[in-house]
Amino acid sequence: MNTIVTYPNGSMLDHIAWVVPDTKQGVEQIADLTGAQPFLMPEPEPGAYYWSGGLVIGDGPQLLEIIGHNPNYEGQHPFFHLLRSFPEPRLLFWYIALNDFDAFATQADTAGAPLSNVDHFVPPDESFSEYKRGVIGSQFSFVLPNVIQWIRRRKNWSHTPDRSCSMRSFVIEHPDPDALEQRYAQLGIVQPVHKGAQPALRLTLSTSRGLVDLSGVGEPLESLS
Repeated sequence: MNTIVTYPNGSMLDHIAWVVPDTKQGVEQIADLTGAQPFLMPEPEPGAYYWSGGLVIGDGPQLLEIIGHNPNYEGQHPFFHLLRSFPEPRLLFWYIALNDFDAFATQADTAGAPLSNVDHFVPPDESFSEYKRGVIGSQFSFVLPNVIQWIRRRKNWSHTPDRSCSMRSFVIEHPDPDALEQRYAQLGIVQPVHKGAQPALRLTLSTSRGLVDLSGVGEPLESLS
């Protein structure tokens, strides 16, 4: 049984993160680029190290997530410090959605890439989403997707999503595309990989202002070292 959700547009991409130094400014930047109106969450999720907005880019809930650090967070989460480290926006990570988190975890174990950082977020009330999520492998790699199972979506929104943009293409570049595609196949992931001098995520959007290209080039942890 396939545990990964494939959307009607043929993509397994659930959402992809455009990391920004300031979330409000990032939402405004995407609005300027696309002519659309992204949403901004009224406040970060309870206890979250991040604050995000988003723009619908595909069938159903497929989303460009616009994400920055939560300026009021006082914890020590490593991704909080990572989000604060980027001086310029870039694509940083992506998620595929699952319909059976536990079954996929077993499949990842078999493929030699067990899930790590597994988290079951149960919100204090139904105004927020409930989900399970995790990282494929023992450490973060931006060419491998994170995984999420939406157990319950947020019910109450203060906006009507702007659906004027769509995903034209999402591709990954890698110096050894065959090896990466083989790893995807072991995990049941269907995702184009192109030859590139260094790893990269590339997203092209169709918008009222023409095609908009967003990218994240080079391993992010290496670029910060």
